[in-house]
Amino acid sequence: MINIKNSLFAVLFLCSCFSAIANEECQSCHQQQTHDWKQSDHASSMALANEDTVLGDFNNVTTT
Repeated sequence: MINIKNSLFAVLFLCSCFSAIANEECQSCHQQQTHDWKQSDHASSMALANEDTVLGDFNNVTTT
């Protein structure tokens, strides 16, 4: 069975990815889904990594 909430998340995500105009059109009808998406980890998943967007303490950590 299709999960409607997840399907709407997918539509909203696709709208936000493809164009600002489409994003506005989606948000006008899907306000609750927009709110839910903005609160999700997906909303910030493609943000540039910096001290504001990456959670964790990486002080004195090295990798090889």
